[in-house]
Amino acid sequence: MFLIYAALFVFGATSCHAARIGGKEASGLDGTDALVDASASAGDGDFPAWASKGSQVSYQGEPATVLAVEMVPVVKLDIGGQTKSVALKYVTPPEEDDDEGGQQEEGEEAGAEMNVRQKIFCEVCLEGVRSSSNYVPAKTMLNGTIDPQTNLGRLKECSPSERDLWTRDDKFTIYMLGKPVPDGCPSQRRAPYIVGKLSLARRICKQAISKGPRSYPSCTDFVNKQAATGSKRQVECTKGSLYTFR
Repeated sequence: MFLIYAALFVFGATSCHAARIGGKEASGLDGTDALVDASASAGDGDFPAWASKGSQVSYQGEPATVLAVEMVPVVKLDIGGQTKSVALKYVTPPEEDDDEGGQQEEGEEAGAEMNVRQKIFCEVCLEGVRSSSNYVPAKTMLNGTIDPQTNLGRLKECSPSERDLWTRDDKFTIYMLGKPVPDGCPSQRRAPYIVGKLSLARRICKQAISKGPRSYPSCTDFVNKQAATGSKRQVECTKGSLYTFR
């Protein structure tokens, strides 16, 4: 027997505690085969004394030993009118739409840095790309640094770099990239699997080709017209502004 305490917000993300029992991870949530260690943030009083490490309990009628208290990021979803709690790692964020409308990344208004969609449009124009079937974004136009982000208290979420995410289409973890992993990232055993976005990059490339970049006076005009973010922010599409990474 184990205990889960969760403070779930409708259509929002939160964290859920679970007890790991007798070498088997137990949870009533969908897709929680890899739990995130919450020993740094789970405080006293979250669990009764009998659920502490080493306690002898029973689970589904079988004797068991509590090994650890752990925490899972959880979202509560409305799926066709039915409410379902799902581990956050199994929820896919929306892909970049062909028409991003008024959506824009934080800080876009203040700077002229292109987002990934604009970079692909820019490369198609500058390099005269004619086919999207074998297209792979140039590595020098994408940031190759893994940037750890604080997620739950002192826990960090380490997403793959922009370059790794957009130049491959397989399922991978940051430990499969052959590069140093920053301090504070999840251990290799707990690192989530990520699906690359190369297929999306090729769809964006196909759209850029269909817009006829050669009919515009410059690639800057082409990107600002066909890959605008919905704001008045103008970007510059030149080889100097696109290929900025090593």
